[in-house]
Amino acid sequence: MTTENELLTAKVGELIEPKVRELGLYLEKLLIKGSKNTRIVEVYLDLPDGTDSLGSERLEEASREISALLDAQDPIEGAYNLEVSTLGAEHELDNPRLFARAVGKDAEVKAKGEIRQGVIKDAGGEGFTLEIDGKQETIGFGELESARTVILFGTNKKTGKSKKK
Repeated sequence: MTTENELLTAKVGELIEPKVRELGLYLEKLLIKGSKNTRIVEVYLDLPDGTDSLGSERLEEASREISALLDAQDPIEGAYNLEVSTLGAEHELDNPRLFARAVGKDAEVKAKGEIRQGVIKDAGGEGFTLEIDGKQETIGFGELESARTVILFGTNKKTGKSKKK
């Protein structure tokens, strides 16, 4: 059974996605929580590709444009709060696009019951390469149980090796 917020999420997504694309951005995730007059609309944006970060100026511009569009079209009955942001430095990696965007970043990966931490060196359609202490391991998306970007202090980004104290 589809909830009211799920229907509203689909409607708002169809409305804002073209504006997000026009701004040269990618709609990563859209969540609508709460009920009438207490709803929170969470919009998570990203760059469509590459490994650059989305700057605050572009995020602010997107927030203004999305807010204006929602005000003009008024798809949400009652009051709501709009929150526009990125997924953040630490977030789930749950699709190949996010792995490609995370190349060069630290990650924690669970595959075949084992948890590993390292640097994502490459990502493609079938899997990704994780470098741990200078050794590279290719992991297929089918083997993956969970993955997320993390901030690992004391790791050399170029080699994936732990820095000695």
